[in-house]
Amino acid sequence: MIECHIEQACSDYAAALIALEQGHWGEDTRPAPPPDTPFFERNPPENTLVAIAEPARVIGYAVLKQRTPFASNAHVLCLRSLVVHREARGQGVGSRLLLAAIDEAYTWGAERLVLTVLGSNEPALRLYRKYGFVVEGRLVQEFRFGTRYVDDIFMALRL
Repeated sequence: MIECHIEQACSDYAAALIALEQGHWGEDTRPAPPPDTPFFERNPPENTLVAIAEPARVIGYAVLKQRTPFASNAHVLCLRSLVVHREARGQGVGSRLLLAAIDEAYTWGAERLVLTVLGSNEPALRLYRKYGFVVEGRLVQEFRFGTRYVDDIFMALRL
């Protein structure tokens, strides 16, 4: 178990978040490499939670956002991404980030927290199920990596 704490992101963490995001890409974790635009242009600091291990090392992050800009959809919040450094996986960091994201969703007044995850990402699927997320939809063979097809799975948690 890695000791860490969760806090809101700040500009001091930009380089570490970009490096973590770049190192996270893979056929079982993301359908495409991250874009070249700066991390905080796509993920405002106020929407980003970071896992910090001593000495001040970013080992994970979670990004929340409104699902759509519509008032009729304001009760739904999206977990846009949850990333844990490869060396810190399986040591409770993902659970801490997910629980912090769920707590944050409550403070935003959300009634549902939704996400999508690649069907090949078994560790993430186990984590989300562990905390009550249920599968609400599946886009079969949504992505193709070479000759291998992967489903995109839509999951949600009622808050």
